Amino acid sequence: MRALMTFLPRVSARGAQHEGAIMSYNPHAGAEGDLSADPYIVTRGKPPREYQFKPGKSGNPRGRPPGTKDFRTLLQRELDRAVNASVNGRVTKVSKREAIAMRLVEKALKGDHKAIEACLKYGEDPASSDVALPPMDTDPRKEIELLEAFMARGTGGGDERPS
Repeated sequence: MRALMTFLPRVSARGAQHEGAIMSYNPHAGAEGDLSADPYIVTRGKPPREYQFKPGKSGNPRGRPPGTKDFRTLLQRELDRAVNASVNGRVTKVSKREAIAMRLVEKALKGDHKAIEACLKYGEDPASSDVALPPMDTDPRKEIELLEAFMARGTGGGDERPS
C-alpha cells in the first residue's frame, strides 16, 4: 500500500497561504487518510522524520578522513620548507619563515614604517619586558579593615569577626 502524503495550504510568516506544502507524512496511514496526532510540516532545514538522524547516531559517522590537514598545519609546513635566498651575496638555503624575517628586517632598514613596527613588536623578548608591578601592601591592619568592610556590605552588619 502506498503511503499517504497530504497536501494542505501552508501559511507563511506574512499570513499568505501557499498551496502544495506537505503538512504530514504518515507511512502507516490507511486509505481513509487518517493524519497523525501532531501534523509535521516539512520545510527547508526540517526534513521528513524518516530521513532525520536517529537519536544517538552521528550525522558524520566516519568522521574527518585521516590525513586531512587544517589550514594552520598546511601553513606551518609550507613556512618550514627551504628556499634559496641570497645572503651577503651568496645563495643559501633557508626556510621560508627565515626568508620572510630577513625581508622584513631589510624593509625596516630601508625605512618602511610598518616593517619597523612589526620588527619592534615581534622582535622583543617577552621575558625581558620592563613592566613593573606596584609593590603589594602587606599591612595586616589594612587587610582586617578591608575584610570588615566586605563583611559589613555582605551581611548588613559588621560587628561579627570571622573566627
